[in-house]
Amino acid sequence: MREGQADLQLFIDLGFILLAAFFLLTEQMPRLQVPLPQETEQSESAPVIYEVHFDERMQVMLLRQSDQEVFCTSTNVSEARACMRRVKTERPGSLLVLSPQGGSTLQQMVSLLDLCLAEGLSCSVAGGS
Repeated sequence: MREGQADLQLFIDLGFILLAAFFLLTEQMPRLQVPLPQETEQSESAPVIYEVHFDERMQVMLLRQSDQEVFCTSTNVSEARACMRRVKTERPGSLLVLSPQGGSTLQQMVSLLDLCLAEGLSCSVAGGS
């Protein structure tokens, strides 16, 4: 029975040593204190989401998602680029959600995504069923 107690005591000692090493090696106080944003700051810095509706004739309409107000419209790619630049200058950090309408093609979607990439805009594709 003496040998069983020695093994148990050795196991307990090893556990205490490992626990002490854990406390010594880990930090108990956080180094960085990040202030949480206030409610007013959140509403001002929240990104504005725009829906980009386009059809098979590449007529583009940008809607502000919060109030469904038409931001701008275009009938070709160069006018769409100007609309997207206007979004970037007026509301930096906005998100554009591409939403195909009617018989729009995948190539048109890719063209708009390329345009977003070229302009440095955050764009996403609307999920639909």
